Amino acid sequence: MKAKLRELRDRFGGEVTGDLEVSIEACASLTTAGTGDIAFAEAARYRPQVEAGGASAYLVTEDFPDVPGKTLWAVARPRETFIGLLAYFYPDPQYASGVHASASVASSAQLDHGVSVSEYVVIGEDVRIGRGTSIESGAHVGCGVTLGEDCRIGPNVSLLRGVRLGNQVTVNAGAVIGGDGFG
Repeated sequence: MKAKLRELRDRFGGEVTGDLEVSIEACASLTTAGTGDIAFAEAARYRPQVEAGGASAYLVTEDFPDVPGKTLWAVARPRETFIGLLAYFYPDPQYASGVHASASVASSAQLDHGVSVSEYVVIGEDVRIGRGTSIESGAHVGCGVTLGEDCRIGPNVSLLRGVRLGNQVTVNAGAVIGGDGFG
């Protein structure tokens, strides 16, 4: 995704000193930011990093000192604005509902509307999966597991026998829930 700083300012508010037409493509740290990136400088003590940095723009507090030659975007709540920028530039992936041909789903499993089951997923007997849940490639959903609505089960996750997860739960790649020593 790419946006002009003007568009971002219009969306999130604040005041810009510098180039409103600069293109922003990503969020980055002060130490790694380069052309096309916006970096977050939380306090005036980061002024030396802004002076030396290569970001196209910097998100700063309203009382951040001016840095000649740098594009600064001052907002009242920069931490919250940066979180908004992260969601804008890195949205959650959207999955098409349905079951991939390589997935194995037990006949007694119940999948609500809008469930997405990716490649090489195994879903055991008596599983219940709520509306809008996505299960990414290689995951194992054991017998008797219940998943709520709008969950995201990452690749190669193992949900073992009888696990119950509520609504809007995210389980990241490779996690094992219900194994020895954990539930």
